[in-house]
Amino acid sequence: MPLELGQLHILGECISGKLATGALAEIQEMMDAYLAGLDAQFGGLKQHSVSMLDGEQKQLLQQFQVLLKQVEYERSQTESELRGLSKAGRAAELYKKNAG
Repeated sequence: MPLELGQLHILGECISGKLATGALAEIQEMMDAYLAGLDAQFGGLKQHSVSMLDGEQKQLLQQFQVLLKQVEYERSQTESELRGLSKAGRAAELYKKNAG
């Protein structure tokens, strides 16, 4: 049974909180349910005009846009940290080679 708009909004808030705290591993199932719920609510949106959405539906789409930006930011931060670790690993390897 698809999630209702109110349930999706609450789930989105929970995901946003977990993203803010860096609890990325904990949100996988929540994201799956959230995205499935969004698809159930808006999957046929192509056939309808956005102006026909009610206030709660528009609010949910705005929440999704904010979550998407948070996810993109977290991804960017993680990629940056991984690049830093990679550089540190290469530096450690060079040090070991030259010190030994």
